[in-house]
Amino acid sequence: HAETIFEVRFSPDQQIAASCSHDGRVRVWNVDRFTLLHNIYVGGTLSSLDWVSQDIIAVGCSDGELRCFT
Repeated sequence: HAETIFEVRFSPDQQIAASCSHDGRVRVWNVDRFTLLHNIYVGGTLSSLDWVSQDIIAVGCSDGELRCFT
């Protein structure tokens, strides 16, 4: 991330981590290999993140919206 990271959460199986930042990005990482799996540009400031299920991430955005990604 290029700016402050607000949240880091592990997937239910603990194999994947996701982070969100002021830079408007969600990054998804393979924990065992320390490799970036996805770099999702959402835009705006992202203030919260959590796993809805093993395959879905919910992200809280500065515009008041909640966005989900698979």
